[in-house]
Amino acid sequence: MIEPFEAALADLLADALATEDSVAVVTRWRDGMPNAQANAARVAVLVVDGALTDQVGGDRDEELRVLGDISLRSSVRLGGRIRISVEVATANQPAAQQGQRPAVMRAADSILVVLHDPAVRTGEVWGDDHDQGFAIDRFRLNRLEQPAEPPDQFRRLDVWCDYVGRFWPVEPLVEGELIEEPVRIRIATMDAVLPSGRRAQSGGPDVIAPVLIDLRTLGGAPARLVARLGGAAPPGELIGDADAVPAGSVAYEPIEGGRFEVRFRPADVLAGSAVARVVLSLAAEDHPTVRIGEFAIAVEA
Repeated sequence: MIEPFEAALADLLADALATEDSVAVVTRWRDGMPNAQANAARVAVLVVDGALTDQVGGDRDEELRVLGDISLRSSVRLGGRIRISVEVATANQPAAQQGQRPAVMRAADSILVVLHDPAVRTGEVWGDDHDQGFAIDRFRLNRLEQPAEPPDQFRRLDVWCDYVGRFWPVEPLVEGELIEEPVRIRIATMDAVLPSGRRAQSGGPDVIAPVLIDLRTLGGAPARLVARLGGAAPPGELIGDADAVPAGSVAYEPIEGGRFEVRFRPADVLAGSAVARVVLSLAAEDHPTVRIGEFAIAVEA
């Protein structure tokens, strides 16, 4: 219910800010958060509270209609606050000190752009899938403010938002094999075949995922596949060439016949099973990347 919503918001910001130089990491407030940097902001998401809205029947069973069937689910309509903290670390060098406040402001600006998207403000970006446990009806920026603590407030800004939505408990999904049809994505005259059904074990061996792309028609574009892991807390890392690619991404060269091999290394320890989303792009001269699609790797704890 609330926990998946907080995680979904962190994932949304992590994906949207992945190429922002002013943002070092997007995470959720917790013990053991990554340390802040002096020249790039740490963005931390926290659902602060939630209360029943004044809508009549906000805690009634909700009617679900699908073709040929009607069912009910117990839901509650909540409204509350979210704090998105933007913070940089203390710097000792004068040059780094001069960049602290600009880094905070640039990161905050980027967050405001993401939150201003109509799909975010209406909650459409998250949808209303039953298995996610929530559906947001309204999400809006409330204010920006400096926190009362710590005293050196210039290194941090808090972005406060309000949300209203429906929340419901979700039963655990039945375990089984991940089955996906191959995804075909066309850019100009290029066809891409992406892997499906890949699985990994925490602490286990690397997973090699083949990707087939015909780059012969891209005319002058570099034949390099750029990949990154989506979300705020991916359950592993990608192993590849990290030179001349956006931060957090790696690149792969074709092996033969347009075949690329994406290498995923699962984390040594996981609190529970998770899904690693591999986002694929092509290098471009006028943009950091041109997205071509993504595929999933199920990682078992």
